Amino acid sequence: MAPASDTSSDGAFPTARARLAKLQTRVVCGRNLKLANYVRDVYASGAKMFTKDMFRQMEADLAKDPRPDRISVCSMNGMARSMSLSPYSPGNGSNAANDHVAHFGFKIYQSMIHNAEEGCNDEQADAIMDKEPITDEDRMYATQTVFLGWSYVDLTSPVDLARLQAAWDEAQALWLESDSYAKLTELVTKSKPKANKVICFGLGSLEGTVNYSTLDLKHSLDGLPRRSAITQHLAAITMATLLGQQQDTGRVPILVQDPAYTMLGQQFLAAQDIEVVGGNGALGFTHVDDDTLVFSCHPNVPVKQIVADIARPAAMLWNEVRLAEREAEWSIHTTYDGEETLCMPWVTDEDSPRTRELVKEYDMHTFCLDPERFGDLGFYVRK
Repeated sequence: MAPASDTSSDGAFPTARARLAKLQTRVVCGRNLKLANYVRDVYASGAKMFTKDMFRQMEADLAKDPRPDRISVCSMNGMARSMSLSPYSPGNGSNAANDHVAHFGFKIYQSMIHNAEEGCNDEQADAIMDKEPITDEDRMYATQTVFLGWSYVDLTSPVDLARLQAAWDEAQALWLESDSYAKLTELVTKSKPKANKVICFGLGSLEGTVNYSTLDLKHSLDGLPRRSAITQHLAAITMATLLGQQQDTGRVPILVQDPAYTMLGQQFLAAQDIEVVGGNGALGFTHVDDDTLVFSCHPNVPVKQIVADIARPAAMLWNEVRLAEREAEWSIHTTYDGEETLCMPWVTDEDSPRTRELVKEYDMHTFCLDPERFGDLGFYVRK
């Protein structure tokens, strides 16, 4: 058998295995190591990766100009950096530019360190750069925690209202009879978190996308419709109802943020008295404070790292925080069509030194009775 090539079929890019080998053997040059240590030092000083003021300003700027040429964002070291947003230019088979909106993305602590150490990802280029001094622009870029990009948006629902309502009603009946419902009710009832609202991140589209409805996917264990997103929203209603009963206020407000909601999904949630937060990816975090119960399940946003910087919520129902740093082991993943891709060792909602410090202030209760609908979650209640 012939050895695997170091380049892709067109010879343009290194293969995943070649990139992995390079990562495993490459020595970090002195300049890149200094820059990575600078990121570590700024973080260790207590400087915030994220602040609510930063998010408010970013969202306000995009509200004024949804397709800006540039936008200013404050880096972790306190210096403002102007980011550009290249005009969207669809290629062959791409969607039209008017189907795309600007959105904010967030870097995690681990990727900031890795990016600084990786430098140019080229030994010869790094050898040349190693002789150059580290500039303020380098420091700003290395400590930049937010980026601006394009997101494809199709708000068309794959089903009609009657189908969504029937799926919701069925999922609700199953939820109220489930062990997870009983367990969550017990946790909230006994711990009595002092929260006056529930804010949810990344619970997902209720019904899927226009090309792929999720309403008929089956749970591998119980054989019933899985409907993870619907069930998670029902769990949010359960928690909000219990909090209201404990405080004699009626159900506390529920706010949700996820760009995947269809127009029908947004209207349906509004009818359930659930507020869908708008904005461009950061607005929901401006509502999080010390009186919030934060709820997320495997989100494609670093909820835990963001929350650790902006608040000490009354409670969090989210993926369990690992008490030790995850080993930085890159790996090869083979996709369904046989293509090999290089996978980073961190998930999007990775833990950090600050998330581990945050949860020391909380009592943790495991909530993992139904991993296909929720994943392995922990319920954290402030002591």
